[in-house]
Amino acid sequence: MIITKDSPEFYDLSVAAKTASFYCLLCAFWFLLTPLTFFGVSTQTSGWNCWIVGGLLVLSTLIRVIHPQGTAGFSLFNAILSVWVLASPFVFGYTHETYRVINTLAIGSATLTLSLTSLLSTRNRGFDAL
Repeated sequence: MIITKDSPEFYDLSVAAKTASFYCLLCAFWFLLTPLTFFGVSTQTSGWNCWIVGGLLVLSTLIRVIHPQGTAGFSLFNAILSVWVLASPFVFGYTHETYRVINTLAIGSATLTLSLTSLLSTRNRGFDAL
């Protein structure tokens, strides 16, 4: 079945992508603010990681929220960044800080799940080509 822009399926897939991307945006924004909540303004490399990766996640997710058609690549980009978020406690060596690790792993898991949900909802049946 081919989905056209006038079909109800097109609207449903668009809403699914926007909803998943909106919740991903909330998680990305929280990741961006994480350094301020855990240790204030700092020059730690893990803080810079949150600001840079969080900023990229916010921008790419915002694109998906505003215009989900034809932008599925941004969900894939978010999924890749989410895997980095999941690995970052081990890369930056703060696994002994339990609350930060739990926070980071929860954000990484949520953004990965939501990014893949957004990606799969628009990749379904040629929606992304419209």
